[in-house]
Amino acid sequence: MLSVRSVEFDELWAIRAISAETCRDLWPEDLTRAYLKAACSDRALLRRFECSRMAIAWDEDEGEPCGLIEVVRHGGSYELVTLRVRQPWRRRGVATALVAWDGLPPTVLVRVERQNTAAQAFLRARGFSRDAEEWQPFGGEPLDRYVRAVGGRPAR
Repeated sequence: MLSVRSVEFDELWAIRAISAETCRDLWPEDLTRAYLKAACSDRALLRRFECSRMAIAWDEDEGEPCGLIEVVRHGGSYELVTLRVRQPWRRRGVATALVAWDGLPPTVLVRVERQNTAAQAFLRARGFSRDAEEWQPFGGEPLDRYVRAVGGRPAR
């Protein structure tokens, strides 16, 4: 059985575990170590815990954390900055459960690389709509910005 709930202080270890596993799937070991040192140190995790809304998806049968969502406030809006699912739980509805978490703010933005068509399709299927195009600094690839009102209703 899958459950999604807000991160508790004594569950910060689970963020580190999910991040370590999912980063190793994407990046070389040296980049993974650098990210974990910067974003998952005790100090960084405490800061994230205080300044963002985070939830963990738990496989209650296994007692294992299987996914993570993190939303950060930027000015007057909230941005989905982290959506991670551990490999054994991918394609089992974990990411869908995380973006349906009832702790999300009323409107959520997410930036997606233009070439990441799978992520764009995932977001559209869950009520996000393309809102704008943005450019990364220093000649980076264009990003598409998606927005969704909680409950799957496209934001206006």
